[in-house]
Amino acid sequence: MLTIRPASDADIPEIQSLLYDAVDRAEAMGRPMWQREHVAWEIISQKYPASTFRLAVLDGETVGCMALVMYDPEIWPELAPDEAVYLHKLVVRRNASGKGVSRALFACARDHCRSMGIPSLRLDVYANREKLRALYESEGFRFVREERFYGESYHSALYEQDVPMFTQAVSSWDDWRRAFQDRDAFTPLIRAIYRKERLTFTALENTAPGTNAVFRIGETVAKVFVPACAGCDSAPEYAAELDGLMRAERYGVDAPRVRVSGTFDDCGTLWRYLVMDYIDAPSFADMVLTLDDAGKRTIGRRLRELTDRLNVPRADGLVWAHRDINPDNLLIRPDGTPVLLDFADAVWDTVECERAVIVCEMFRFDHAFLDGYFPEGWMPDALAESCIRGLARHPFRENILRDRFGTLDDPYGHIRAALL
Repeated sequence: MLTIRPASDADIPEIQSLLYDAVDRAEAMGRPMWQREHVAWEIISQKYPASTFRLAVLDGETVGCMALVMYDPEIWPELAPDEAVYLHKLVVRRNASGKGVSRALFACARDHCRSMGIPSLRLDVYANREKLRALYESEGFRFVREERFYGESYHSALYEQDVPMFTQAVSSWDDWRRAFQDRDAFTPLIRAIYRKERLTFTALENTAPGTNAVFRIGETVAKVFVPACAGCDSAPEYAAELDGLMRAERYGVDAPRVRVSGTFDDCGTLWRYLVMDYIDAPSFADMVLTLDDAGKRTIGRRLRELTDRLNVPRADGLVWAHRDINPDNLLIRPDGTPVLLDFADAVWDTVECERAVIVCEMFRFDHAFLDGYFPEGWMPDALAESCIRGLARHPFRENILRDRFGTLDDPYGHIRAALL
């Protein structure tokens, strides 16, 4: 059995033995690499303390090691601290050659990159070590350049590797549905995004499921949009979400404040993301059962005030419509103020399209809510006709009708009956 584990000070004699063994073997082959005095622990520990080493243990015997550090200004002076993970002092004992030890150590190094949210792994090697260079290239390392260091005594070849932060395969919508709430899968990716944006990262917490990956991280919420490899172009949805949140701020609609937005190229997979303020308030779905009729009328009235501010009409009569105001997308602050989430489906549309979703999905035809939302009064026949016209324009009308009635037959009759 082969395992990789972190080293401690108790492992210093084992690390020293591995390093000396590598020096002796290289000299015996007539191709000296390191010198014993250079890898003596009192010298090497100044750069690589025991805590930076990982040890490979095969059937109880320590057969390999490597050191992983976060800064290497001598070899990579152009890079600031924490821009890459640097692999040094890779050693595998001869009796473990060909048993997958190097591969396991490289995998461990990539995992370490993911644990830090750093998508770059780098190393250097003597330029004349063809077999070592071939090994690194077979492991996906890309040659960067050759340089001479330490008074030109070290002719070095520099290599780098892009480390994917998200490792689950997402090649279809079904793959995405299985993965998009997986905190373990998204932790490295979101950690890397937060590192890029210089935001404080803490553990991920799940939020109410939607169609994108949305997690709470401390006082923020990260929303990661479905990538193109899942067969879905999220660019319009991302643009709509960002535009909707900006419009909400402009129109005085209570919604999360955007802290940062952007894209992250993860080894060729482009991830779009938003990071917003976390709002500590229950969702409408969580509190609806606690409301009496008076409370329902109050929520209905306040939601109407919110949508009137949001539904600003333009010259052709269309309004800026959220189109997805449902129980999970509305929070209620302690003072009763509604907070609107998830603007990804917002477009210019009719006010009837906006209200049809509110009547059918948000209020589920409850008269107390409707009385608050329509202070001017409402009639079942007229409201049913308005809902039909609004749903006819909605891309998810079939889902809405099936969720409410279990059928697509006679939608007007079902809505009218629900309103009576």
